[in-house]
Amino acid sequence: MFEDRQYQTDAIDYIINEPDDRRPILCAPTGSGKTVVVAKIAKHYLDQGKTFGFLTPREEILWQNHGVTQEICGQSNVSVFKSGEPWRSWLPIHIISWPTLRARAGKEHLLWPDVDVLAIDEAHLSLSHMMVEKVLPHYLQTKTKIFGVTATPARKSGKGLGDFFTHIKNVTSVRQLIKDGYLAPCEYWGGKMADLTAVQVVRGDYNEKQLAAASAPLVGDVIDNWGRLASERHTIVFAVNVAHCEALTERFRTAGVSVASLHIHKTPERRRQINEEFKRGDIQVLVNVTIASYGYDAPSVDCIVLARPTKSVVLWLQ
Repeated sequence: MFEDRQYQTDAIDYIINEPDDRRPILCAPTGSGKTVVVAKIAKHYLDQGKTFGFLTPREEILWQNHGVTQEICGQSNVSVFKSGEPWRSWLPIHIISWPTLRARAGKEHLLWPDVDVLAIDEAHLSLSHMMVEKVLPHYLQTKTKIFGVTATPARKSGKGLGDFFTHIKNVTSVRQLIKDGYLAPCEYWGGKMADLTAVQVVRGDYNEKQLAAASAPLVGDVIDNWGRLASERHTIVFAVNVAHCEALTERFRTAGVSVASLHIHKTPERRRQINEEFKRGDIQVLVNVTIASYGYDAPSVDCIVLARPTKSVVLWLQ
């Protein structure tokens, strides 16, 4: 059961009352319950006899969105549109994998989920070339009502999203969420910083390969500081790349910590298993590359280790 929060109710009413030819972004911080807002909007349109799509960029987020939407709208009303999964096209609500849509772009013989209303999750990721050229125009042509949701309405480079979305609706702020008791206040601790003087900046952020090399000498410091300050806490660690991720994971493991790494080189099945084990508490520390950066729901986490310096405000806020 999801409680009614006033800022969420206001956001729902805003989208419902927006003209269909406008494409707003609901901007709300990480932890504010954007998935619940979208699922409740879906429930409104379900009650009106309309169809709804929830466009989702990554498998981990897709299954989170699926679970919340099922809980609010009913299991019998919600289907998943994803490669390898049976698609119940006759149902009114669809949790849509946009990698699957991209793969189907230009293949006229393959069915797409045509819906009356489309929510685009993690909207700051949605304006890739394939999405702009093939996927989003399809929904514009079918006169679908479209809105986006994100905590950061800009691309990683800092460029805005105004070449598709029309405007931004600010839902609430981190400060207000802490004041209202929905988010916990944080303590910040800083460790030794990597020497970044030789690391180039590419498209608004550090060159990944160079950044990983600069961060490698501090792997031991990361584990030592965590052990000193947060050894009892359920922790997510953000690493630079796969090699850095595995180096951190191995150092945690050597220290006797229950740890797992999570990155795109693992199979979807293994990633799902690791996520389940971590959220159950069977794994204390999860070291990841990017996967837990967007829309990752793990309320038991009470420590974040940022082992990946960034110049991107978007990545930092996520």
